[in-house]
Amino acid sequence: MKLRIFGTLFFLLALGEANGNHLYLYFVSPPDGELRQVFLNALKRDGIEFSLCMGSKNLEEHLIKVGEINSKSKGVFLALEMKRAKKRGMFVATFKPKKAEGKILRIDEIPYVHLHSSMKLAHYVASSYGKKVVRLPLFPLLGVDMPALYLRLQGGKEDMEFAATVIAEGIKKSGIWE
Repeated sequence: MKLRIFGTLFFLLALGEANGNHLYLYFVSPPDGELRQVFLNALKRDGIEFSLCMGSKNLEEHLIKVGEINSKSKGVFLALEMKRAKKRGMFVATFKPKKAEGKILRIDEIPYVHLHSSMKLAHYVASSYGKKVVRLPLFPLLGVDMPALYLRLQGGKEDMEFAATVIAEGIKKSGIWE
């Protein structure tokens, strides 16, 4: 197990700074199938390329999944929870990383490199809902080597479509994808 985690950590640290226009959706919990499909269709309509991944609560599995995502073209990482509800809602958070102290980054320092871009996107998305961005030491964003957000969405089909449009606009307007 230690060797596997070390290998993943090494892999994460060896990555470059390549830019990409891809959205990685990391589902923290199993989403409602209908809501997920509406959300994904709205992203497609807005011209966003994306990949899906089911998250893990196990540290080793999480680091392996994040390592695989980090090895692909860079883009934006969204840790996402979707919940059907009568009232529209959104919770927006970014990782509260430790400031990088050396040339070799620890797993909890990697998100610091992308903090500015993450915050820019988070503020755009949160302001569309009249919300504030929360900074937390979020497990789903641990080790992510690209701008990353945690979003908890709730509502119906129209609300998921609205959320996808806001996210797509935020990515485009924030200057992350240039």
